[in-house]
Amino acid sequence: MELVMAKVMLGNNQEYILNFRTHNKTQGFTESFEKYSDYSSIVAFAKLNITHKNYFENNDDYVVTTGTLLYKNELSTDALQKLLRDFDGDVNNLRKHLQGNYMLTIKKNKKIYIFCEENNLFDVYYYNSKHWLVSNSLYDIANIVDNSLTINEFNIVESVF
Repeated sequence: MELVMAKVMLGNNQEYILNFRTHNKTQGFTESFEKYSDYSSIVAFAKLNITHKNYFENNDDYVVTTGTLLYKNELSTDALQKLLRDFDGDVNNLRKHLQGNYMLTIKKNKKIYIFCEENNLFDVYYYNSKHWLVSNSLYDIANIVDNSLTINEFNIVESVF
């Protein structure tokens, strides 16, 4: 059995997000969460061959995760529900109660927070030109923006150290 990481993409260009959604559905991924608005849209896919939910939504607020995390020793939906309820906008304080290797996207009180664990071991990629995208898949970003990506040489050197 092959396990493939969950995927998420968030951005301000709905067409890009819909292209991400369509492409990954044709690749066999199961969509777990989607939300569209005028200022940002998000689509998430679950891990292949894994059945637990990687999101929790409450009214207009939500939390979506890729990777693996524990929040106050809770897993899955219970963890995400408590995490969203407790989150007050202080990312560093929240990280004190999280364990794992993850990327979190939290929308709460009309603000969006995107971050990974404090050691930055989980890869998070972004594209920022006329439009912006954030994902845990560089392949998907490159696929969406027609390979117009450039290399930030400073970031490559920085990642070595």
